[in-house]
This record gives sequence, structure tokens and C-alpha cells, in this order.
Amino acid sequence: MIYVYMMRHGETVDNQNGIIQGQEDSPLTGRGIASVQNMAKTVKDKVFSAVYCSPLGRARRSLEIVAREIDLKTTVEYVDDIKELDFGTLTKKSFSEVEDIIIHHKQNSNLPYLSGESGDMFKRRVLNFMEERILGSDSKNFFIVTHFGVLETILRHYAKRDYSRTDDSRNAVVQLCFYEKGVKYRWIR
Repeated sequence: MIYVYMMRHGETVDNQNGIIQGQEDSPLTGRGIASVQNMAKTVKDKVFSAVYCSPLGRARRSLEIVAREIDLKTTVEYVDDIKELDFGTLTKKSFSEVEDIIIHHKQNSNLPYLSGESGDMFKRRVLNFMEERILGSDSKNFFIVTHFGVLETILRHYAKRDYSRTDDSRNAVVQLCFYEKGVKYRWIR
């Protein structure tokens, strides 16, 4: 069996203000830091054979908090393939201003955002990461710190489930278990 523990970075100022970050950043909020500290407690007794993190600042900062909370000793690899979707020219725009454009792109996943990437391109890079780094590895216990879109893509593909934007899902670690008969998942709070 292969166990994959995944968490989304803590809430940022842009998240709080409804701003699309894509591959840009903003600082974690106090609530975001507290949520990461709580999520760290759920994995404090785990020993990870590999730790992967998005190189974007909000994910790195979240992992720094986790590492302090649980005394993480595993070497971290920062991987571009688990960055958030590149929204191109929509980056740093208010979600409410461009919601129709985003819905259009979700319905036409082969269509790239202007100066960005398409949903299909994004999905390919995320699933490539999973196939090569996780399922193609001899290791059995992984920890990933990433973004909403990456978690959503992984859960939809492997567990056939949506990743909700609710506070419950944002403040929980997702455990995926790959075993002979399929994939199971659960929220760890």
C-alpha cells in the first residue's frame, strides 16, 4: 500500500479577499497560520519517506510551519508540477469579476488562459507528478503541500471525488491510500 498525505497551504490575504493567485503569492493570514498548525498536529506521528512541496511562497511558508510543529526530518523537494494552475492574465483579478471566464475555461479544458495554461495542461502535469514521483516510487509514505487545484485534480482522478472549497476541507489533511483493489481516501482533522 502507498499512503499519500496532502494538504493545501494556509489561507492567504488574497484568498480572504477573493483574489485569484494562480502562480503569484500573498502572505498567509493569522487564520491560515493557525489552520496549518492544526493540520500539522494530524500528521505529527507519521514518518514520511518523501516530502514534496510547491515552490510557491504560500506553500513553502505552510510547510515551514508544519516542519516546526512536527520536527520534520525528511528532505523536502520543491516541484514545479504541483504549482497551482497558471491563470495568465486573470492572475490577481477578483474572482467575482472573472467568474464567467473561469466557468467557460472549466467547460472547455483544452482552452488555455491568455498567457497561462489550459486545464488539460494543468491536469497532465499534476498527474505526471503522481505517476512518476508517487506511484512510480518504491517509497510508501508521502507528504505533499500544495494548492486547491492540485488537490482537486488528484482527488477527482484517483478517488473519483470532488475536493470541496468548504472550511472543513481547507483545514484538513487528505489521506489517499493506494492499494491492490483501488484507492481510498479520508479527511484527517
